[in-house]
Amino acid sequence: PKAALPPREKERLRIERERDYDVLTGLYNRQAFHRVSHELFQNPERLGVAALLMMDLDDLKHINDTYGHDWGDIYLRKTAHSLQQGVPSGTVVARLSGDEFLLLFYGYETKEAVRKDIRKLEEGFARSSATLPDGKKLCIRMSGGVAWYPDDAADLETLKRYADFAMYEVKHSTKGEVREFNMEHY
Repeated sequence: PKAALPPREKERLRIERERDYDVLTGLYNRQAFHRVSHELFQNPERLGVAALLMMDLDDLKHINDTYGHDWGDIYLRKTAHSLQQGVPSGTVVARLSGDEFLLLFYGYETKEAVRKDIRKLEEGFARSSATLPDGKKLCIRMSGGVAWYPDDAADLETLKRYADFAMYEVKHSTKGEVREFNMEHY
């Protein structure tokens, strides 16, 4: 049998968990995402080809307004589960706020390998659904923007700005897809 942790150790682990993880989704929170990502950026050889994917959950406001915030929370938890299941281990995944998520894919040799994993993630969303109180099935829909390391930028803050820009291009046009940052549009 496992030895029980001493109370001090249990308390330390509880505090770390509260500090680093979003209570609703169990994903990293903003601070933990930045801390872990900044550590990676201190070792560029570990980053290899990397992509920062910023995603915004489509329709959360409509779900909250129509079915209530409990159903919005279910939708957020379902999204977090799909994100965790849909990316390779080691990918840094966080809920930034409300309906915004950030993912750092790193350690790749080519952009195409990253694109393949992003497509798998999108396909997973299409297969994941929640059944609403009125019986409708609701698939996860997200709009996202991708910025590339080192091609678009070599620092996290610039990559975030670029991924955010690409995401808002999607939000204000087609919704429900992922678009790569394009400097000519910026």
